[in-house]
Amino acid sequence: MKRRLYFFYCFISMLVITPSTMAQQLIYETFNACELPADWNVNITGNQNGFWNVGTSDNPEIWSNTIDGSCLFYFDDNATNTAGNLGAWQAELISPTIDATTANSEEIVLLEVDLHFAPGGGSTLTVSVFDGNVYQDVAVFDDDNYTGWGFVQHERLSIDVTAYANANMNVKFTYDDNASIWALWAAIDDFEVSK
Repeated sequence: MKRRLYFFYCFISMLVITPSTMAQQLIYETFNACELPADWNVNITGNQNGFWNVGTSDNPEIWSNTIDGSCLFYFDDNATNTAGNLGAWQAELISPTIDATTANSEEIVLLEVDLHFAPGGGSTLTVSVFDGNVYQDVAVFDDDNYTGWGFVQHERLSIDVTAYANANMNVKFTYDDNASIWALWAAIDDFEVSK
């Protein structure tokens, strides 16, 4: 009897865990190659010396130089100001275009990312999703909503972006130093969109 129940349980498990019920990964980027992936873009407005990098930080002011022991993408306003580049700047990290169209009303499009933001001087980090017409803000970090001082102090965001799903969706991370010499840094790692 126990053997029959075991085989019945295995059969039911195979029915429940099938590829049709598993999430489909649309894009996944770890930044572990320690360079900006070819299909990602960075746009800077204002001070063109605003510092961003893919790697691990060598800024001694940041309590930890990585989120998970590997490379990541980061904006470092502290390094920009220390180098004497005090002009206001805003930078955007933009993912490649993702076909996130859904087949039915039960399908969910999920954005997941490890994110770190250190506050200072009114700076912000905004996560936006392109809905086919305009960008929609889905998360905003600022002086009142931040993760900590070192990259290891991060948050794993998991955001349902189904309402914005389309064939030309992309995700934009916008760092704005708000023209402040007190702005610090932000980091992005382990980016994924699935449905």
